Amino acid sequence: MLRRHQWNGCLDSLNIRLYAATLLSGDSLPAWQRQLATEVLAELSLWDPTVCEAGAGLGLRALLDPVKWLADLGSGRGWAATDDANGASARWRGIRQEIEGRSRLHSGWLAVAGRTDSIAHRVWNGQVATLPLLERQRRELLRSYRGLLRTPWTTPYGRIGRIEDLELNHIADQLAAQRSDGLRSTFEFVCWLRDMRNDLAHLEPIPATRVLEARFQSRLLQALAYEPE
Repeated sequence: MLRRHQWNGCLDSLNIRLYAATLLSGDSLPAWQRQLATEVLAELSLWDPTVCEAGAGLGLRALLDPVKWLADLGSGRGWAATDDANGASARWRGIRQEIEGRSRLHSGWLAVAGRTDSIAHRVWNGQVATLPLLERQRRELLRSYRGLLRTPWTTPYGRIGRIEDLELNHIADQLAAQRSDGLRSTFEFVCWLRDMRNDLAHLEPIPATRVLEARFQSRLLQALAYEPE
C-alpha cells in the first residue's frame, strides 16, 4: 500500500537562490556582499533548504570558509566518510540527489568526507558572480584615470592598442609607474581588485580575508554608488 515518491527534478538552482536571497534580505551586509553571500550559499545548498537556513545567520566569512559548519551539519545527519556515495542508499539518506539533470553530492557529506576541493569549487562558482562587479570597477577606473593611462601598452602576451582593453593588472602597472604618493591608495585598491580577479581566473576561490579586507570596503561602496550614464 506504500509508494515511493521521487524528489528528482522538483527543484532547481533558481528556487534555492530565491530562498537564500529571502533569508539574507534582512542582513546588514552591503548589497554587493549580500549578493555574494546569496550566490555562495545557493551553490553550497544545491537542493537542500536546511543548508540555506544553517548558513544564512553565520556571516559572509563563514560562507566563504564553510567546511567546519558543513561538516557539523553532515555529522548531525549520521553521515560518515565511509558511506558509499554511489550506492542506492545514498539517495534516500540525502547524500546524493538529482538537480537540473545532474547527480550531485550534498555539501555536508563532502565536508565530512574531507572533499574540501569540491567545496572550494562550489564557493568559487558562487564567487564568479562577482565578475560583473570587478568589470564595472575596471571600466570606472578607465574613465576616471584615462588621462594617466596610455596605449599602446606592451605586455608579455602582446600589444594593447586601445585604452578600453587595459585590464586591472595593466592599470595597476601603469599607476605604479607614475611613482606618485597621491596615487598610492588608488594603486593599492586596483591591486586588491586585480588579486580577486586573478584568484577567480586561476579557478581558486577568493579567500575571505581578501574579500573582507577592511581598508578597501568604503572605497568600493563609494565607487559602486556612482552609476555612469
